[in-house]
Amino acid sequence: MHEEQPPVADLDIAILPASKVDRLAMARHLLDGIQVQIRTADEKIRVLFGGTALLAAALAFPPQNTLTNLAAGGFTPVEIAFVVTHLLVLVFVIFSITAAILALLPRGRRGKVERSLYFFGHIGATPHDTFVEEFRGLPEDTVLRQVLSQVHVNSRIVATKYTWTYRAASAFAVAVVLLVIKQALALFL
Repeated sequence: MHEEQPPVADLDIAILPASKVDRLAMARHLLDGIQVQIRTADEKIRVLFGGTALLAAALAFPPQNTLTNLAAGGFTPVEIAFVVTHLLVLVFVIFSITAAILALLPRGRRGKVERSLYFFGHIGATPHDTFVEEFRGLPEDTVLRQVLSQVHVNSRIVATKYTWTYRAASAFAVAVVLLVIKQALALFL
C-alpha cells in the first residue's frame, strides 16, 4: 500500500538544500535540542536518586525476630525467602545507584580532541582577549564544523546518559517489586 506524502510545508527542512547560514542555524538547533535531552536525563537521575534513597532507608530496618533467628541458627522457609529478597533488593539498589552515578558522569573515549571555541573546556583554557579575537575571526566553514562537532560529542553523551539512566531505572523498578515481595513475606514472620 502506498503511503500518502506530506505536503511540502510539512517536510523536514534538513532535507532541503541550504545555505551555509541555514546549515549553521540547523546545527545550532540540533545542539540546543541535544542539550535539552542532557538536562532531561539529569532530571530523571535526580528523581531516581531520591527514590533509591527511600529504598535504601526501607532496607535499614529488617524485622527484629528475623535477626534473632539468624543468630540462633534456625530459619523457616519464609525467613530464608525474606533474607534472600532483602539481599536482592540491596543488590539492585546498589546497581541502581551505580548506574545513576555513571549516567551523571558520562565520558566518551579519552584521546585527542579537536580544539573548539564551542567547547567549554577549551574556552576556559583560553585567555579572554585571545578567545574573543579567535572567535570573531573564525571562518563560516570552521564555525559549522565546530558546532557539528559539538552536536556529535553531545549526542554521544546523551546516548550514554540514557543507557545508564535506563539501567538505573530498571534496577530501581526491580528493587521496588522485590521490596513489595519482601514486605509481603514480613507479614508471615
